[in-house]
Amino acid sequence: MERTDISELPEDILKEIMVRVPLESLVDQCICVCKKWRSTIRGEEFKKLYWAQSITRPRLLFDYIRTFAEQSDYLFQSVYQQEEPLLSSALKQMIISSAREYKMFCAPQRGLVCLEYETKFVLCNPATNKFKALPECKRLRPERESKIICFFGYDEVTKVFTFLISETDYRFTRKYSHKPLMPHQVFTVELAELENIKEKTWRVIKCEHNHSQLLNHYV
Repeated sequence: MERTDISELPEDILKEIMVRVPLESLVDQCICVCKKWRSTIRGEEFKKLYWAQSITRPRLLFDYIRTFAEQSDYLFQSVYQQEEPLLSSALKQMIISSAREYKMFCAPQRGLVCLEYETKFVLCNPATNKFKALPECKRLRPERESKIICFFGYDEVTKVFTFLISETDYRFTRKYSHKPLMPHQVFTVELAELENIKEKTWRVIKCEHNHSQLLNHYV
């Protein structure tokens, strides 16, 4: 019987196997086997297949801070909600050192988690145990006058991750229905740009609408 090198497998069979391989194994090992595998894994079609397969295996994500002496670590730990799939590890854990003040402020997007501490952001991928710090955002108003509200999202059409900072003015209370409009800051990055995320910058945008909460008929 003639033996076939695994790197010479037909592409459809190769994809069928790889969508069941844990993400960390794909990016750390499989991608280094040969040019064909690297090209397949980095292709848009395979990324869509892998994502479609992944969302059929939901996991529960726990995050907590571990403090001891003067050291604080931020930990992620996830487990499968149902039976563990073949080839996958049941437990994933990620540790970020010196992250005591950070917190996860919104739901994960496309498997990525964003941590925030005032004007500092860290984008984490618990599946690959890697994280990237965003360029720090500068306040537009003095800290004593404003409070920062943060948002994190992903656009399925443009395939862009978006970070938004809105500063709420402390000097105006809820009894005023017409607060002055505050400028926002936005940071956008594509998945392929994450390695060079430090080269990107925040930009200021103006919003024509007030997004304060409604309370007793006042905004």
